[in-house]
Amino acid sequence: MHISAKFARKTMLFQLFYNSVQKFPQQPALWVDGELYSYADLYNSSQQIANALMPIANERVGLFASRSISAYSGVLGILQSGKTYVPLNPKFPESRNAAIAKLAGVNTIIVGKECLHAIAEITQLLDDHIQLLFPDCIESEIPANVLQSHTCFFVADSSHSATINPTPSHLAYILFTSGSTGLPKGVPIKQQSVLD
Repeated sequence: MHISAKFARKTMLFQLFYNSVQKFPQQPALWVDGELYSYADLYNSSQQIANALMPIANERVGLFASRSISAYSGVLGILQSGKTYVPLNPKFPESRNAAIAKLAGVNTIIVGKECLHAIAEITQLLDDHIQLLFPDCIESEIPANVLQSHTCFFVADSSHSATINPTPSHLAYILFTSGSTGLPKGVPIKQQSVLD
């Protein structure tokens, strides 16, 4: 396992997780889908996602995953890459997730295998070309209409290395709630606000 100490010293929220990786690399960190992941396993998974996100210019990344290794490592990978996490909820109607993605300015979505069934409809509702990252899928598992309509990439495709270090004022995530009109309303949360 290779961990950059320089990267860890400067990172905000990701630092909390990284501290545990350094202290307890082989200790259990996550039990999900009937599988146990150590801190080192979870770090390696999040590192792959962070590396894949590095070439993307847009700062806001949607995460469409739930209770899976892609969901947990996706949050960590987004934070590690210095980008802003925008949660999309698989329990929401596709129209609401599409509205959240539009309002947040998302042009990249991490998609967990458990959400493959709904991603085609969400992307059809979005006006812009969307980039989709599939951390736990292979190309043959992706619906043909999704592959043809959007840029799809996989963690194994990346040769970049995550080195961006967010500052305390950097947005960690944007949480969407229903406004009084029933439309989603985004609340931006800075790194420092979470740590305070």
